[in-house]
Amino acid sequence: MKNYFILFLVLFILSACNEDPSNDLIVECQPSTGYFGSFLMKFYSQNLATAGRTPSRQESACWEDIYPFQVGFTGTGNCGEGYEMVKSPYLGPGIVVSEFDENAEEPFMYGRYLEVRAIFPCQDFSSPNGFFALFEERQYGFATNHEDMGNFIVEFYDHGKRYSSLEAPNQTNSIYLSELQFISEDGVEFVDATVHFGALLKYEAEEYLQVENAKVKGRFYRMSPWGFEWEE
Repeated sequence: MKNYFILFLVLFILSACNEDPSNDLIVECQPSTGYFGSFLMKFYSQNLATAGRTPSRQESACWEDIYPFQVGFTGTGNCGEGYEMVKSPYLGPGIVVSEFDENAEEPFMYGRYLEVRAIFPCQDFSSPNGFFALFEERQYGFATNHEDMGNFIVEFYDHGKRYSSLEAPNQTNSIYLSELQFISEDGVEFVDATVHFGALLKYEAEEYLQVENAKVKGRFYRMSPWGFEWEE
């Protein structure tokens, strides 16, 4: 009986050691601005499959639209050959939540930012109604490449390192849009949206970032190809 008790005690200790202390980390975000980003970040310094369940670094973020943070618009794609003849036959509006590096020699340099970007066919932007129809209160998937239409890409830039959902397995993860508002002002169309997701992001050096309980509130703007205006 004594041996069984010792075995049980050892197993209990091992189990406790394997518990992820980050489970105690929560997002406590009550932003005072209309646009913001709140999320958990768990960094792994080696391949996630062998790193165990303990992150090398973790952080709870609540980034409001107040300096040193900023919530803005981003976009990519050109519907053909663009700068340096790079083909990007899509348009990708996105929300970017940034943190300025207050220690940088130059002012207003970004140290970190989280970007949530959609990938849609160019023709769907040719009319306001077509653009608005792209956004629904439902689940979307993660893109496997830059031409995986109708899905999203999440990236996180951290002082020179760019973590991306494109290189990581996210088949079981999804993005959900809510609180949609479709707005047209002075010939500019955009969608106010709250984006909910969790995603695994990979850096090229086999380092990983797990983003959890993410909630990003911002705007997706209607885009047009580089140097082109839609005929409406």
